Amino acid sequence: MNTKDFLRLGVPLGQATRRATDFISKFILGGGDKSQLHEEVAAIVANPSAFVDDPLRGEFAKALLNAPLAPVFGFALTEVLQELPVSVSRHGVVLGISCPFLQMILNSHSAPSAS
Repeated sequence: MNTKDFLRLGVPLGQATRRATDFISKFILGGGDKSQLHEEVAAIVANPSAFVDDPLRGEFAKALLNAPLAPVFGFALTEVLQELPVSVSRHGVVLGISCPFLQMILNSHSAPSAS
């Protein structure tokens, strides 16, 4: 997987992308099935809180939870999301269904983290 793949799955640029790369390295070196990488990353992006205490996935999950939300068209993304009539997570999940449009907005307007 590369950065483009991460972005398509809703992984924000910066620290979260670096931790995703670390996760994949450890997953593969630990004997994980490469064909399951997409599903593994998608599951963590969809619900990072569920993986915070996981020894293999925890750092990636924490980076996702700590990723800043970027401004969109001059508005803070959190303000835009609060106006929507549905539940939207930080990473573009609407009522448990992945929403590529929101993921695209989150990813394309993210500023790289300073760390």
